[in-house]
Amino acid sequence: MTAKVTKDKLWKGIIEDCFEDFFRFFYPEWADWIDFERGMEFLDKELEQLMPESADNPRYVDKLVKLHTKQGKEHWILIHIEIQGYRDKDFAERMFIYFYRIFDKHRRPINAIAILTDGSPGFHPQSFEYSFMNTRLAYHFDTYKLLEKKQADFYLQSDNPFSIVLETAWGSLKAKKGIKLLELKKKAARRLFQSGLTRKKVESILDFIRFYVKFNRWEKENTFKFERFISELTQNKEAMAFGVTERIMEALKEEALEKGMKQGMKQGMEKGMEKGIEKGIRESIARLLQKGFLPEKVSDMLDVSLEMVAEVQEQLNQSSEEDE
Repeated sequence: MTAKVTKDKLWKGIIEDCFEDFFRFFYPEWADWIDFERGMEFLDKELEQLMPESADNPRYVDKLVKLHTKQGKEHWILIHIEIQGYRDKDFAERMFIYFYRIFDKHRRPINAIAILTDGSPGFHPQSFEYSFMNTRLAYHFDTYKLLEKKQADFYLQSDNPFSIVLETAWGSLKAKKGIKLLELKKKAARRLFQSGLTRKKVESILDFIRFYVKFNRWEKENTFKFERFISELTQNKEAMAFGVTERIMEALKEEALEKGMKQGMKQGMEKGMEKGIEKGIRESIARLLQKGFLPEKVSDMLDVSLEMVAEVQEQLNQSSEEDE
């Protein structure tokens, strides 16, 4: 599969980068009980082993986080997070299977939450129930259905930066209902830059705002308008490249390499492979330039020469003139 800056990657990245904010947003009453100074441990590899991905069981975003409490050195809990982006009749059962496999392995307190990012109004699983003869089982888990929220809900904890993340994801669902995406992204970015967060956290959330909500192809000018807005907010010419994290850079590099390798394999020889890889890289350069990134930053992100970036920019300029 071609590597892309997918919503999957964005959710995984933002939860890791802003986990304390995530926890405080959903569980403010429990936050003082957690010893955040000891950090947290992401056990995602364990989840993959407990529930291997398959054609019948595709994985969207799931995370397992180990947190220490203030009750003692060896007292820790587990938070199981699912980001579910599509209707799935077996979702509640899968949540239960995760629970008993995690519990069987660790025998520790577990809290599970599912953030439902799908666009199906009737889809809101909250429990799994089983009964046979005289045996009864009911497993309830926490849920947060974005489609059911109102914009005001994201301002109940306006000082928590994760509310910006959730409002951005909510806006992408509401786009077909008259919500103007450009204004939504501007508003989210304005809140972000007024929050007083560290640069690293601002970069991470700005990545989410920039790449999670995408404009249609015929709205290309909105991409440039948004980047100019970011530039004005930061009053920095380099701001158009502000917020590109390692995760996104890796995805772009992987995509360029894979595209090139596929084309090279078609040509069936080493020279063809090299040409194919170069073509894939040039396509990635063109996409970044079209999104408004500065040539210097594109060169740094993809580890290519400024001369190559300049060549691609010249080709784009010529193509634009021919279209006119």
